[in-house]
Amino acid sequence: MYCSYCGKEVNENQKHCVYCGTENEHYVENKNEEVITNTELQKNTVQENKDNVSSVYAILALIFGALGGWLGLLFGIIGLKNYTDTNKRTMCYIGIGLWAVWMIIMILE
Repeated sequence: MYCSYCGKEVNENQKHCVYCGTENEHYVENKNEEVITNTELQKNTVQENKDNVSSVYAILALIFGALGGWLGLLFGIIGLKNYTDTNKRTMCYIGIGLWAVWMIIMILE
């Protein structure tokens, strides 16, 4: 396709000619792309919000896991569900592991 004003080649997905700025008469608006873009943007925003959540669950999982309480397991599982950050998830795994060690010790006694 070519611009009707300057005659340079333009893409049908371009609303305006990149050379002269004239509106492209053959422009085809792709609404599906905009919907996908908005959906991806919303997913990214939700993911960023999850990543910005404080480390409360991870810290509580470590504390209660070290103390041998069931809350260590609970906070560890909640943290694993909510966190995508590998450092926070690692802390949750450690908290659950500490809880498991305490449970093994209690069983062996």
